[in-house]
Amino acid sequence: MITRQTLYPTGMGAPLAAVGAMFGGEANAGWLAVGAAVFGLVSLLVAARAANIDHRRLKRSHTLVAVVSGVSFGAYVLLLSGGGTVDGAAPGGGTVTLYWARYADWLVTMPLLVAALGSVAGADRETLASAVATTVFGVATGIVATGPVLGGYRYVWWAVATLAVAGVGYFLGVGLRADARGLDAGTTSTVDTLATLLGVCWVGYPLWWFVGPDGAGVVSPAVGTAGVVGLDLLATVGFALVLLRSPAVSDRATPGPTAGDQASRLT
Repeated sequence: MITRQTLYPTGMGAPLAAVGAMFGGEANAGWLAVGAAVFGLVSLLVAARAANIDHRRLKRSHTLVAVVSGVSFGAYVLLLSGGGTVDGAAPGGGTVTLYWARYADWLVTMPLLVAALGSVAGADRETLASAVATTVFGVATGIVATGPVLGGYRYVWWAVATLAVAGVGYFLGVGLRADARGLDAGTTSTVDTLATLLGVCWVGYPLWWFVGPDGAGVVSPAVGTAGVVGLDLLATVGFALVLLRSPAVSDRATPGPTAGDQASRLT
């Protein structure tokens, strides 16, 4: 039996269970509510920051992160409201639930995060387009692996999705770092940190799928949801925090002295 203690960690059980009760008592609702609240707040904060940046490339990256957070907020609210899922026949009988809102979210947000990082690093369009296309392919094959397919073929599709993730990891770990070598030290450091962050998350998604209820079922559905929420927050919110705290970004977000100001200081 899944109890409140198995759904939420010690110290967080009562608050998250209370939030879950507000949405029909669903086991996953507490985690989804936390994710929705954080994504909504981050979207507003990053959008406000983007309005104060004049540097075109960095303004674009901030705008993309704000859009990513907004899309995730919408997907989480949809799941909280009881939508965003579809049931299908599982191999050997029974049903399998596909959280299509989650995958629709990833089809939009994962490529946008890669594009945002490429914007910070100044990646060329051809390389960036290849990385984005590979990311979309990885998410799409993940949908096939999760859906009601025959027998063990779902693990074949999972392996294909994992290989696609490895391709994106190569782009993050090698391609982007090479593109960022000619930039200033602050931007290069930011690119390295963001590439490592997304690389860890991108590896975490297929691994968590494998041990979760969609794969081997080692963890319960509630714990599976908690892990996905954690990866989503780490990828998007972590990306936003690194971007906002970057010295290179801060320097460009703060308007420098105008010619009139400099002239007045000399008089």
